[in-house]
Amino acid sequence: METIALTFGSPLWLWGLLALPVFAALYVWSHLRGRALISKVVAPRLREQLAGSVSVVRRVVRGVLIVLTLGLVLVALAQPRYGFIQQEIKQRGRDIIVAVDTSKSMLATDVAPTRLARAKLLTQDLIRLLKGDRVGLVAFAGSAFLQAPLTLDYGAVINALDELDTNVIPKGGTDIASAISTAEQAFGKAEGQTRALVLLTDGEELDEDGVAAAKKAAEHGIRIFTVGIGSPEGSLIPFRSEDGRQDFVRDVSGKPVQTKLDESRLKEIAKATGGFFVPIGPDAAKEIFQQGIEPMDAAESGILSSRQQNNELCLRLLGRWGWPWDF
Repeated sequence: METIALTFGSPLWLWGLLALPVFAALYVWSHLRGRALISKVVAPRLREQLAGSVSVVRRVVRGVLIVLTLGLVLVALAQPRYGFIQQEIKQRGRDIIVAVDTSKSMLATDVAPTRLARAKLLTQDLIRLLKGDRVGLVAFAGSAFLQAPLTLDYGAVINALDELDTNVIPKGGTDIASAISTAEQAFGKAEGQTRALVLLTDGEELDEDGVAAAKKAAEHGIRIFTVGIGSPEGSLIPFRSEDGRQDFVRDVSGKPVQTKLDESRLKEIAKATGGFFVPIGPDAAKEIFQQGIEPMDAAESGILSSRQQNNELCLRLLGRWGWPWDF
């Protein structure tokens, strides 16, 4: 059982209460000193005529009210809090999964510093644009893995993104169909046009299963936006061997592999779902969000619960007390 206690946000202000007795004493001393000074300059027979209109009771009450008001102000400044206020805010947004290619070809440097590094930066830019949208992360190479399920915790997704490298999926290759299928399972069976898959890859798929998987995803209301990571000219794939030497990925004949961006395959996958293709660039994330994701319907994505300390007592003390100067 939770114990509800009175706490203070700025308890140092309470030390000011120690000065109130001193203030009260000075007030009384000032009153007595004033009477003493009057008695020295005013004759006794005139004293009652001049001071007859002054009410001692009213002055005492006013002094008490002043001290009490100062005390309440100090307590209010200390921010008293009693109990908690539970708030639940309904979030409306879309479900977005980002699938990042982690195959060896993403080590190519035709897009500086590497294709994988640029894919991570674009994903971070996209997440920063989201507001109330759930986001998830899929890593794929020769197979696919749900790295982060759909969540409103963007920080957790970014942490999962930072952990991605070309060793996270042991099986080599670029199985785009597996990435789409894994994302489709992560979306679940929600209805409506509220789901988007952002596919970041160089498009070097060995078969055409990706297009078939995209058409199936479109039947379930999933729209795919593809981002081409790489250049048409291509690049060798550097890596460091076990003995620390710099080398390049080679085919079975020992010849270095030249990896190139396959835009046509990515455009075909996006078109099959009503999405579109964009090449990697500084405005790619903004283009996907503003022209692709933002126009999509928003649905209730969850309830954000917050528990805050109750400051109502503080607000009451800082309310309209009114200073008793004219009492």
